[in-house]
Amino acid sequence: TALEEIELPACEVIGSYAFYQDTALTTVRAPKVKNIYPAAFYGDYELVNIDFPALEYIGEAAFFASGLIHVTLPATLTRLDRAAFAQSIYLEDFEVEEGNTVFETDGKGVYRTLANGGLEIVSYAQGNAATEYYVKEGTVRIGDWSLSYAGNIVRIELPSTLKSIGVGGLYYLGMKADQERPTYVFHSVDAPEVEGEYDAEIESFIQLYNNFSYNLGAYKFKVIYPSNGSGYDNHVYSNYFLEPESYLPEGAEKGTLALVERIAALDPAAPDGDEIALIRRSYNLLRSSQKEFVTNYDKFVEIEAAYAASQEPTPGGPEEEEPTEGKRGCSGVLTAGAAGIAVAAVLTAAALVVIVRKKGGDKE
Repeated sequence: TALEEIELPACEVIGSYAFYQDTALTTVRAPKVKNIYPAAFYGDYELVNIDFPALEYIGEAAFFASGLIHVTLPATLTRLDRAAFAQSIYLEDFEVEEGNTVFETDGKGVYRTLANGGLEIVSYAQGNAATEYYVKEGTVRIGDWSLSYAGNIVRIELPSTLKSIGVGGLYYLGMKADQERPTYVFHSVDAPEVEGEYDAEIESFIQLYNNFSYNLGAYKFKVIYPSNGSGYDNHVYSNYFLEPESYLPEGAEKGTLALVERIAALDPAAPDGDEIALIRRSYNLLRSSQKEFVTNYDKFVEIEAAYAASQEPTPGGPEEEEPTEGKRGCSGVLTAGAAGIAVAAVLTAAALVVIVRKKGGDKE
């Protein structure tokens, strides 16, 4: 007999494939469960109610293709593996309990805070009716399978901070049969790295990259990126995207962003003169359009001015030595040594004149 409701009052672990494809299961309550291992509820498309208030870990594909509509991630959760809720096409929204220091949500996407302070989107409510989605600024990675099967999205905006797109990260996004293929808007100047995954059964390199569809080049999508974009014409991108019909305005380039970081790192209390000089030269070499992205330039100018002022001589410092008599140097008075040399030179000249006159014999 298939289970429809499960109460697990003392259980702390649910093992891999424990309720795999239990198509009658609708409700699970387990107040002490801390770990749910991979594929535990895989394919349970009737599962709509779950209650795991003490949960710490959700394994890969644990709720893949479930019937969940609303999911609350408890404050205790610290790990959410890839594809945990993938292809749960009825899932409308997420909630993260107050007090969770690892995850956050905007209601649609779930984001994990990385060690470097950046964000990684790790899951998305695929049943949400929104047709446009803007991945949060500050996101540096699209997690593996995180936005896969988000069929309603027809326009996705990816932030300027994005560095990489994980395996299957945007797989079949916006690919419902009754709508136009989606448009990808990249706000980053440099094309994010597209991650692949090796499998011994792969027969061609085109199967390494399933970030947007199941094979590289199987479908082509509309794309928009900054007018000074770089890397969007490489082999992978050119096989996934059409030629852009329009561009975003010029964006901040790597060198500009690095300059912003160097200014931010300056210590006003103990400024480094060499670093200030280097930043000044770097800023002066930027194109005027790139200078607009140096958002902390005013801070730099203040530090630079304060440092310059600190290098000027302060009033009331050590007095200059008063020249002694006969030692005025460049003021026009000869020093003693120089005077002696001058006198000797005059006497020598006079002697020469006398000798010449004697040789002449006429004027002695």
